[in-house]
Amino acid sequence: MLNTVSIKADMKMIVRDPILILFFILPILISIVIRVMVHFLTPIIYDSFSLDLTQYYGYILSVVILMTPLMLGTVAGFLLIDERDSRIQELIKITPIGYTGYLINRLMLPFIGSMVYTIVTYFILNIYHIEGLVLSLISVLTGVQGIFLGYSLYSLAADKVQGLTYSKGFGIFTILALSDLLNVRWVSMLAALTPFYWITRLVVNFSLSTAFVAIMIHIIYFLAIMRVLFPLKKMFIK
Repeated sequence: MLNTVSIKADMKMIVRDPILILFFILPILISIVIRVMVHFLTPIIYDSFSLDLTQYYGYILSVVILMTPLMLGTVAGFLLIDERDSRIQELIKITPIGYTGYLINRLMLPFIGSMVYTIVTYFILNIYHIEGLVLSLISVLTGVQGIFLGYSLYSLAADKVQGLTYSKGFGIFTILALSDLLNVRWVSMLAALTPFYWITRLVVNFSLSTAFVAIMIHIIYFLAIMRVLFPLKKMFIK
């Protein structure tokens, strides 16, 4: 159901909105800025505080990677909100593609975009080594995150202003990816209930069991969100 016409339409809408342009390019800009900061600050911090920042490169990489599905999910959510406000979605039910096909097309943007940006981010930062298969898995999982973050934003927000608030709220949850640094067991256990935590685990402490749990957590979140929110939105469109 994915078609180039839909992708071109998405890009035209993004180009016309400065906020969407910012969110779309922000993951790359953040990667570049963090790369420069790490390069210059690592020796300074070590000389000043005897703190070896290289020990935390995996966590830094994880947080930057997690910015990608958040930003691209926000872009997709805003596009869906714009089309809802312009009542375009009311016409979807009489088209061959239907609401489900329309939604798949729209959510391909954060899925594919997050996968590509994750890999690009890894090579831009170039501060921590990850095996190719692990990086591929992480890119797929961030793509899934982009889908459910974008759809959650669209489903929960009444307009783009409220959507921006929700986006900031989702961003706060990504902090849980750093919970292991606190070395507090209950905090890590709480964070383990979120998909964001498992991206860090895959980066810093990969194992087959970690990969399995990470995949299952993402599947559970995806199915739960789509099962709860999708029928409601589909009913609304009808």
